[in-house]
Amino acid sequence: MSIIISLTIIFAAVFFITILSYKIVFTDKGTIRSRLKKIVKTASLHEYNEAEIFKGKKTKPAKRKFKARVPKKYLVLERYFQKLSGRLERAHLLYLPGEFILLSLSCAVLFALILICAAVLTINAKPVILVLFALIGGITGFTLPLLFLSSREKKQRNLLSSETGNMVLLLANYLRAGHSFTKAIEQVSHEVSSPLSEELKKFVKDLNLGGSLTEALDELENRTSDEDLGLVITAILIHHQVGGNLAEVLDNINQTIRERIRLKGEIKTLTAQGRLSAIIISLLPIVVGIVLSILNPAFVQVLFTEPAGRIMLTIAIFSEITGILLINRIIKIKV
Repeated sequence: MSIIISLTIIFAAVFFITILSYKIVFTDKGTIRSRLKKIVKTASLHEYNEAEIFKGKKTKPAKRKFKARVPKKYLVLERYFQKLSGRLERAHLLYLPGEFILLSLSCAVLFALILICAAVLTINAKPVILVLFALIGGITGFTLPLLFLSSREKKQRNLLSSETGNMVLLLANYLRAGHSFTKAIEQVSHEVSSPLSEELKKFVKDLNLGGSLTEALDELENRTSDEDLGLVITAILIHHQVGGNLAEVLDNINQTIRERIRLKGEIKTLTAQGRLSAIIISLLPIVVGIVLSILNPAFVQVLFTEPAGRIMLTIAIFSEITGILLINRIIKIKV
C-alpha cells in the first residue's frame, strides 16, 4: 500500500512541475499571440493572415495545402479550443484555453490524491477501491473548474443583460439629440456599468482601428452571446442597410427587453421551490455518506468491498444524477 502512495505522490510532483514549466515557458508567448490575433481581427487585414503578422511573411501555398490535409480530429480539437477561448473571454477570466485545461487536470489529480489518501487512512481500502476513489476524485476535480466557468459566464451574462435596457434607452436618447451613431455609442459606454461598458469600448475601438460596422457588431455579438443585445445588433444592422428611424426601433426593443426581464423574474420566483429541491437532493446523500463514514466506517465500507454494495452504489449514483437532470429540465423555462 505504501508503494502505491509513493508512486501517486511522485506522479503528482512530476505533473505539477510540468504545469509550472509550461506556464513559465509558454504563458507570455501565448498571451502575445492571443493579443495579435485580436488585432488581426479588429484591423480587418483581409490580405494578410496570422502567419504574416507573427512571422512577417505570407503563407506559401504548400502550407495551405498542408493545413487542408490536417486530420479532422485536430480540427475538432481546434474548434473546441476556440469555443473554450470564447467562453473564457465572456467570463472575463484571464486564462488561455490550454492553461484552463491544465488547471482542470491539476484539480483532477489533486482531488484523486485526496480521496486516495482518505480511503487509505480511514477504511484501509484495497487497490480496486483506490482506483474507484481515484476515478471519482478525478472526475469531480476536472468538473469543478468547468462548473466555475459556467457560473462565472452566467454571472457576467446576467450583469450584461441587466444593463442592456438602460443602454438601449440611452442610445435612443443620444440619437434623438442629433449625435452620430459612433459618438452615441462612445458616450453610452461611459455611462453604463461593467461588463457592458467594457464590451462597448471594445466595439468603439474596433471601429477606430478601421473595422467596418458589420464586422465590429459581429465581434460584439460573438463576445457577449446575449439575446437582448442580439436584438439591438440586428436592428442596427438592418438600419445600416435599409435606413429608417433607429431611435424609434430602439424604443420598441427597450420595451421588449424590460418585459422579458419581468417574465424571467416571475419564472425565477415560481421555480424557487424546484431549484431548492434539486440542491437538497444533490447534497443529502453526500452529507449522509460523510456522516456515516465518520460515525461507523465499517457500515460504509460494505458498499465498496462487497459486490452487492458496489452494485447498489452504482445504481444510487445513476439515480441521483438522473433525478438532478430531470428536475433541472423541468424548472428550466426559456423566455
